[in-house]
Amino acid sequence: MSVLRTPLVLAFLGVLVAPSAAQSPPEYEARILQGPGGAPASPLRINCDGVCVGDFFNTSLFFYDGVVWDAAGAPSTLSDDYGFLESGAYAIRDDGTIVGSGSMDPTEVSHAIIIDPGGGVTTLPSLAGDQGVVSAAFDMNDAGTVVGRSALVATPFWLSVPNDAVMWEGGVLTSLGTLGGFLGDARHVNASKTVIGSSNTATSDFARGFVWDPVNGMREITPAEPAGFGQVEDLNDQDVICGSATLGATPFACIWPDPDQPPTFLPVFPGDVASVATAIDEAGMVVGAGTLATGETRARLWLNGVAYDLGALLPERLPFPLARALDLNEGGQILVSAEFTPAFGFVDVVLTPLPALTGSPASISVGAGGTQQLGLNAGAGAASALYLLLGSASGTKPGLAASGFVLPLNPDAYFFFTANSPNTPPLAGSFGFLDGAGKAQAAFSLPPGSPPALVGLTLHHAYGVADAVTGAILGASNAAPLALVP
Repeated sequence: MSVLRTPLVLAFLGVLVAPSAAQSPPEYEARILQGPGGAPASPLRINCDGVCVGDFFNTSLFFYDGVVWDAAGAPSTLSDDYGFLESGAYAIRDDGTIVGSGSMDPTEVSHAIIIDPGGGVTTLPSLAGDQGVVSAAFDMNDAGTVVGRSALVATPFWLSVPNDAVMWEGGVLTSLGTLGGFLGDARHVNASKTVIGSSNTATSDFARGFVWDPVNGMREITPAEPAGFGQVEDLNDQDVICGSATLGATPFACIWPDPDQPPTFLPVFPGDVASVATAIDEAGMVVGAGTLATGETRARLWLNGVAYDLGALLPERLPFPLARALDLNEGGQILVSAEFTPAFGFVDVVLTPLPALTGSPASISVGAGGTQQLGLNAGAGAASALYLLLGSASGTKPGLAASGFVLPLNPDAYFFFTANSPNTPPLAGSFGFLDGAGKAQAAFSLPPGSPPALVGLTLHHAYGVADAVTGAILGASNAAPLALVP
């Protein structure tokens, strides 16, 4: 029987789409991010492939150094990869483009930079020229609009001089200004070119959240009460902003569907005395942190009007508390920092919703050949279920939606080959039954001397899980990328 006639494939082709039930929180699989050489590091953002960026203090350089963690969690540094003497990687697009700051000249301080997927580095202009100016890029949308900050006068000490929130388009710099104070900082930009960030005011040195758009310009985010203020952390392409707003003197997690109206507060998790929402996806799922009466923080998830403890959504509990969710991608993966403990030190993790898929290594040489091991983990609730691993050479968005799930693969020739020819090279173990723990192992193998035309291609694999008797879809995994290199 052709695999295309199985309920699992038909459902993800949209033939057996059923109305989705109210979404409940998934369980998550945790992957620990190791700092370069075991040093403590600070990841900041995660893209749709599970690649993370951030920085750490490089004791060899005595400066901060940008870090990129591949989809398997292995770190590399901007100093080793590009020769930066000082750097930070602050955001990464789904296509792999990185923005941040860096300097390759010991006589120069860091400037805003763009690193394209091919490794090319572009230094962006600053408001006070090119000499002795600190600037940084913090985000970039799919159209190439970059936002960040720039000092107004030439000095390596950016906090001691005025800084404006800025935007770069096609390499051209525009000042977005401030809220009347001396320090503006643009942190995120979405598809409609709405920008959020923070700035102090003429009457207060304490930074407050702002929103800027091409029509209305910059204004302070609307507080929840006249004497209060708001802080902004993220926004999605529907212009919904998340962050926190004060009630009295206490901040609580909230969203702004309209930045010119007071915010909507998110539910308070039992025991939290304060909270913040740090990231929001296109479907409106929000992550962040709650503060306990002890002053400790715990990572939180808000979904369908309910607050959840992220640490409690792991079937296998970690030996340290999850302190703060930092970012999330459209595949549902969440970047989280853990609370410092003497036994484990500083730890950061990526949480992948079950069903989960891991792929290692993240790249294979077309000339030398190699194998990527693919680990499937759908959780114990999917024990003995049917699974089908599929591939795509044309990306993960928009993917295939069915039965309330999205398989993050775009149909193309490779997709239909993997659907019609399971357990056939280059894939092994792509179709079968999960074991009693809801796990299975598959592999993608590329023989040595494969066609050079494959170089530069990125393949993605993901799998769906179905009830072996009824054919009902039980879930879809994240996509695991595989870069084909020379």
